[in-house]
Amino acid sequence: MGEEPPVILDVISSGGFLFYYGEPAVGKTRLAGLLARNLESAGFRPCYIATEAGSIAVEDRLFAVSMDHMLEILFKCLTQGRPAIIDTINSYYTGERSEAKIMALAAAISRASSLPVIAAGQVRGEGSPWGGVWVEPWATHVAVVERLKPGVSVIRFIKPRRVVAAFRVGAGVRGSVEWI
Repeated sequence: MGEEPPVILDVISSGGFLFYYGEPAVGKTRLAGLLARNLESAGFRPCYIATEAGSIAVEDRLFAVSMDHMLEILFKCLTQGRPAIIDTINSYYTGERSEAKIMALAAAISRASSLPVIAAGQVRGEGSPWGGVWVEPWATHVAVVERLKPGVSVIRFIKPRRVVAAFRVGAGVRGSVEWI
């Protein structure tokens, strides 16, 4: 198995807010599971906040049924000293300014507590993330996940610096993921 890219280690060690997004079936949810395992390896006990039935089975997976519920879980995790992984952050996006303020508050809490918050997102037809205008400005790290070839995807970081890392996705719903 390959080593985690330095930018991923930076998010984990510095407590950043990573927002990554991509088309359906490029490996975003699998990547979220890998990042949860990376956080566990770094000594954390992450909260995995799922919003879709197809999310992977990880220990301590919590289902959010609305934006308010997602934020309630997020705040609870952070106040317990646990980093959070949200899969998918824009499932309940409605475009209301109040939600943008709440996401900014969540980002501020993650920065103040030095705990990582990692959020996956879906894209719209033109390739931009749903609600990205509200989430991206508050993220310390932003990346796009794309399929390179069958079974191999790349994560292209566009903020704070441009970095590309590849990962291999195993076959099946519970297939493995590894950095390459």
